[in-house]
Amino acid sequence: MKYDIIGDIHGHYHDLLELLKKMGYSQSEQGHYYNPDRQAIFVGDYIDRGKNSRQVVQLVRAMQENGSAIALMGNHEYNAICYHTKGSNGEFLRPHTNQNIKQHCDTLNSFGDDGFLNESLDWFKQLPLFYENEYFRVVHACWEDEKIEAFQQIMGGNLLKMEQLEASTQEENELYQAVETLLKGRELELPNGHSFQDVEGHVRTHVRVKWWENPVGKTYLEYAVNSFKPEVAEQLNIPIPTEMQAILPYSTGHKPVFFGHYWLSEESPKLQNQKVCCLDYSIAKAGKLVAYRFDGEKELEEGKFCW
Repeated sequence: MKYDIIGDIHGHYHDLLELLKKMGYSQSEQGHYYNPDRQAIFVGDYIDRGKNSRQVVQLVRAMQENGSAIALMGNHEYNAICYHTKGSNGEFLRPHTNQNIKQHCDTLNSFGDDGFLNESLDWFKQLPLFYENEYFRVVHACWEDEKIEAFQQIMGGNLLKMEQLEASTQEENELYQAVETLLKGRELELPNGHSFQDVEGHVRTHVRVKWWENPVGKTYLEYAVNSFKPEVAEQLNIPIPTEMQAILPYSTGHKPVFFGHYWLSEESPKLQNQKVCCLDYSIAKAGKLVAYRFDGEKELEEGKFCW
């Protein structure tokens, strides 16, 4: 089997259609998209930010249910489940703050009715958080063996059981740490009260880091995934303390790993290394929807991107 691993879509239905057609997918008599020689794998984040989340969910779900795709959960699907689920204290597991309402409103407008919303939430709940076969691994944000093993030990597989959903939102819980890492990635806390504003104006006290690289000898700026405005970059150009450098990078002896999540902005997609490939190129910020066409190679090739 050959595979096409596809990055974060965020409600950009027409870009998804264009990419699928470019890769030779067409509609079956039943209406779902398929390629007779390949299977698509979606890394998650089908909703929010774009205007056509409903159409994206319908398309991806139809592909998954008809066997022409594997669909993983992204942090936005997880957030949606929590946004619409109350905990034992009667409060929503994802608070209905102005920031969270704003992030989710395009999806709710696109869905249009509670019937489709409830169907979609039920579908989100049965999406796996990670996938592995004999050739490669796929996760939304970060593959960390320790967190994968912890999740499997608690859940018995790669699905988040809904009776454990509330526990996954509680910071002191081991499950919370696993879900945070798999769906949102590794972050490092900035020292001495340092903080910065991200591109959306939110104050951040942590930076998302390149978990596939060795942090030894790096500054926060060098180890951070994304680029920053000059005034923020200056704040982050400080060494990572020795006690925070004991993070093992993703081993080049492991299978190739694919993920999304990180809002990359390069003009042309490129590999992080020959075993590591991020597929999120900021489609929701005038970027591009990107796929990697995998044909069994043990080391990834930059010529296999499609967008």
